[in-house]
Amino acid sequence: MKRKLRSPSEKARWLVDPIEKILRARDAIDARLDKVDGPLEKVDGRLDKLEVDQAYLKDEIDCVKADLSKFPPRKQLEGLRRRADKYHP
Repeated sequence: MKRKLRSPSEKARWLVDPIEKILRARDAIDARLDKVDGPLEKVDGRLDKLEVDQAYLKDEIDCVKADLSKFPPRKQLEGLRRRADKYHP
């Protein structure tokens, strides 16, 4: 059932009231977002630190792999051990 608007001021109020509600809701949303920004910046800082730590760990793993690549493989070491045991029991 449609309501008939009679006066121009009633028409204006009919248009302005929803707009005001939307603006108030938008202000409330902005206020909530401002409250969330602080904790998000803290989380961002933590993630940056974790990324640095992860890069450091990857670099350390690469160094260990390079160091281990200098040694012969396990099969070759076992073969050498058997040969040494054969001649020097």
